Amino acid sequence: MGAGIADGAGGPAGRRRTARAPVPRGPVAAAAAAGAAWPVVLAVSGIGVQHLFWRAYSHTLQEAAWVVLFSAAVPLGGALAVGRLLSRRGAAHGGAAAAVALLLACPTAVWSVWRAWQPPDPATFALSAALSAGAFVLVVHLAQRRAPLRWAAAGSALALLVLAAGCAAAFLGGMRGEAAAAVESADGAVPVLEHPRWELREVWVGGDSLVLTYRPDGPSGGELEVRVPTGPGHGAGGDPCSEGGGACERHGVGVLHRDTTGRLELLVRGGGAATRVAAPFTEPSARRADLLEAGAHLRPATPAERGELKRLAFRGLLRHNVPGLAHW
Repeated sequence: MGAGIADGAGGPAGRRRTARAPVPRGPVAAAAAAGAAWPVVLAVSGIGVQHLFWRAYSHTLQEAAWVVLFSAAVPLGGALAVGRLLSRRGAAHGGAAAAVALLLACPTAVWSVWRAWQPPDPATFALSAALSAGAFVLVVHLAQRRAPLRWAAAGSALALLVLAAGCAAAFLGGMRGEAAAAVESADGAVPVLEHPRWELREVWVGGDSLVLTYRPDGPSGGELEVRVPTGPGHGAGGDPCSEGGGACERHGVGVLHRDTTGRLELLVRGGGAATRVAAPFTEPSARRADLLEAGAHLRPATPAERGELKRLAFRGLLRHNVPGLAHW
């Protein structure tokens, strides 16, 4: 009797009774189907995020928050639905298995869905579906025991965090490099406006120019932009005064040019290219006195100031490319 109990508890017979049972075909089939559909769920969720980053500067912080909530709700709703499906099909720990499977499939699915849209590639999308289906089936098998499921959850969460951190670092690093390159590639020395009445508001990289925006200290006058050509040969062009593109007045600080639309700007030659001082396009034309005063107080930026210009240019790119920051 005692030997029988010992044998049943710890002997070969006991081990055979406590061995992991094979997973029924129902949960495996359900997991494979859910995994294959998971890239589609991410694609639906990604449409909102992609919309945010198209003209990111035009979205308010509240709009960005609502889109992020919607984009997060779609995969969370998918996780609940998959958990119920697996539980009904007899999978062990259905809810936990669904959560871990979605986490495990996310890094591969995010990468492959992004690759499938850059440009559209059905083969990559099909590969993503196959890999996600395999991840789901694997987790259903791991869910027979809690320890492997926990390890899979920790590993997949870590992979997703590393992927997110890597994408964020690449995104920010690209903008930081773009800002530094714009300042370094400016034709000649970057001119800054040094005058107690004018305060540097922001710096941004616009096309082939580095734009420094100054705000007046007082009610008189409007904002001025100092637009510096970047890259060799950019903005050198010809002389608008000799090309018949409006009226010109030559002064000691530069050339006042009024184009065919009536807008006034100051052209200051330096380093083979013309720095343009004018009001922003969204505002009325600058006053003659403001342009001449600004031109008389332009000077080359010091090395320390160039470093500050890079920082401000990076901040300007952030505000332009991260949804909601432009209106914050």
